[in-house]
Amino acid sequence: MPSVKYISGLFIYGALFGIGVGLGPMWRAIGQVKISIIINLIILGLGIPLGLWLIKSYGLWGAVMMVTIWFTVSHLASFSYLLKKLRT
Repeated sequence: MPSVKYISGLFIYGALFGIGVGLGPMWRAIGQVKISIIINLIILGLGIPLGLWLIKSYGLWGAVMMVTIWFTVSHLASFSYLLKKLRT
C-alpha cells in the first residue's frame, strides 16, 4: 500500500517509455547502434549526478523522477537523431 502513491509518477514513465519501442529496430536498420550506445552513455553520465541529487532531495519521488527523465531524454535524443538521419 505505501507504494500506491507512486503509481501516478510511474504511469508517466510508462507512457513516455513507449516512445522507445521502435527505436531499437530503427537503429539496427540504419546500422548505427554504436550511436545509440553513445547517446545512452552520455545520458547516463549526466543522469547519475542528477539522479543522486533528486533522490537526496525528494526521496522515492526523486527516484521516480530520475528514471522518467533518463528514459525520456534518452528516447527523445535518439528519436531526434534518427528523424534527422532518416530524412536525408
